Amino acid sequence: MFYSAQNGRSERRLNGRGRKGAYISNLFSGLARCAYCRSPMKFENKGSGPKGGRYLICYDAYRKIGCHCARWRYDEFEASFLAFVRELDLESILGGGDELSNRQGADAELAALRGEISSVSNLMQKTYELLATGGAVEFVSSKLAELDSRRKDLESRLHVKERERSALEVRVTGFYDSKSQIQELLSRLQNPGGDDVYKIRAQVASKLKSLIDSVHVAPLGDAPRVNRSIEFLLKENLDGGADVIEYLRRSLVGRGEHRRYFVVGFKDGTVRGVYPSMHDPLTYEEQVLHSGSALLSVTPESERVLLRKSKATSPSDIRSSASGQRETNTDQT
Repeated sequence: MFYSAQNGRSERRLNGRGRKGAYISNLFSGLARCAYCRSPMKFENKGSGPKGGRYLICYDAYRKIGCHCARWRYDEFEASFLAFVRELDLESILGGGDELSNRQGADAELAALRGEISSVSNLMQKTYELLATGGAVEFVSSKLAELDSRRKDLESRLHVKERERSALEVRVTGFYDSKSQIQELLSRLQNPGGDDVYKIRAQVASKLKSLIDSVHVAPLGDAPRVNRSIEFLLKENLDGGADVIEYLRRSLVGRGEHRRYFVVGFKDGTVRGVYPSMHDPLTYEEQVLHSGSALLSVTPESERVLLRKSKATSPSDIRSSASGQRETNTDQT
């Protein structure tokens, strides 16, 4: 319990703490960034009425100092994110039963181990400082060796526990294939009048910050990036530029680079890119996953399709592979 608390304190120092109000409006505060300029995505509440609503918008675009002024309706973005980012394990936060209990127990053990590793690392740092100030060399060296052995043992136990937790994670896959279940739980999560809505949203926000490094949001798909390339070629008037420009213009239609998407980078190095449907936030057109050393494409109509072997895991790698790799395989442009 002590080490779990230490781990929680460490996360709160990094991610902020304290109650923000009666309702946590933006679950992605501090995480979501513009895919075009890397500025933070601002949560904008335009109130009620025909032109109202809540949106995510690039902060630079909002300030009119550059970038592209395109908004993503917040409720739709949140629904798509929670419906398709399985790594979050929404069921364990909002659901119940034995599976929930098992996952909660595993999460508690992981938090305790991480907290203890952090505590041992702090003790090692203090021991190094003692050595630097002229402490007894034999005693300090012995203590360092003891702490190092303890840390290695804890890290080994942590890896075992993480594998066990991953095995539990696999069992939630069926939940994400049930649209009705997701709709029911999202209704609980997004109902401002619910008695426990603050607690639930706080749990989700905390889980997001513990799992995710970044969320890159592209309300206009890859069109802005391609258009910038076209503008550059027109300005430079390079030999052969006209052919490239024509190809890029065709790609905006042929490859659907206008499709909005978001890319999630996780702290364990994995990446998931999601292209939600424009008409239904709980339906996706395609997902691009980094699995091991390969990029995989998943669509509702097909099984996983290998895009290419890759060691890259950055959001930009996922984005570029999703938008162009399959066409390159058949049309060596």
